[in-house]
Amino acid sequence: MTETGLHSLVKPSSEEQLAVECLCNHLQHLKNHDSHFYENQSFLSETQIFLERLRTVCTPESFDTVQVPGWLPCLQSLIVTVSETLYVVLSSYVCKKAADDVIVIPSRAKDQLKELLLWIRDIQKVVVAMQHGMVDMMEAKESRSAVPVRDSQQLAHRSQHALDMLEGCHVLLATVLEMVERKCTFEVRFFNTASVTVGTISVGRFAWSLWQGEGLEEVIHAGLWSTCMGFTAALFQVPRVRVTDIQTQLVRHQKLRKKIKKMSAGWKKNQDWSYAKFVHIPSPRNGARL
Repeated sequence: MTETGLHSLVKPSSEEQLAVECLCNHLQHLKNHDSHFYENQSFLSETQIFLERLRTVCTPESFDTVQVPGWLPCLQSLIVTVSETLYVVLSSYVCKKAADDVIVIPSRAKDQLKELLLWIRDIQKVVVAMQHGMVDMMEAKESRSAVPVRDSQQLAHRSQHALDMLEGCHVLLATVLEMVERKCTFEVRFFNTASVTVGTISVGRFAWSLWQGEGLEEVIHAGLWSTCMGFTAALFQVPRVRVTDIQTQLVRHQKLRKKIKKMSAGWKKNQDWSYAKFVHIPSPRNGARL
């Protein structure tokens, strides 16, 4: 097929490529620096391997032989599904880490978090099946230069099923996130205030001794006391750092999700004017190819 405007409609654009790249880099960063926050390393590793493979073929050059109209919508749908799943999974793991080791949340929020984690296990299975389906489609493309329409429809169905499950997860996650973020903000404010207060008292005590002109022994005692209090003020920063790490992780996942959503904002609309609108798909029974 010659290069035409219609043919370009089934090729990935820079948004698809950039979205896959962002997801790959995000998972690689977590693996290198923040793996202690996350439980199901097998799911994250398998997803990263899949995305790395997808990145190698998600280029215009790699799609030159793809001539079945359902391919690009499947790719776009899968990217969105993986992105939303990673956001829910990673944010839930961070909330669990926070509730277990860093902050105290109400029992109701803990129960909602447990329910959310159960939902996540089921979603991970669906997404892994989708990834395997996409791999099969890529292998079919390599061997036959075309993707069976039935496979693309099955993948689209799984993607919709995963998105439906994710809607329920988002409701639970929003409630848990609100509680965790509120507690984290309170804890950071508390530890910062305590640290500043104790530090001010220690410095003030030593300055008062000097201003009063006390003897050398009293000044030394005041200095030692102020030093001990200064260490105490510094110790308040240790739990604050742990809480800040939780906040940083949550913000990082939220930013990635917003970035992918911005990239994918026009994908569904573009599918309404896809290659399938202009080209008749031959029946598989006659063995015809586009």
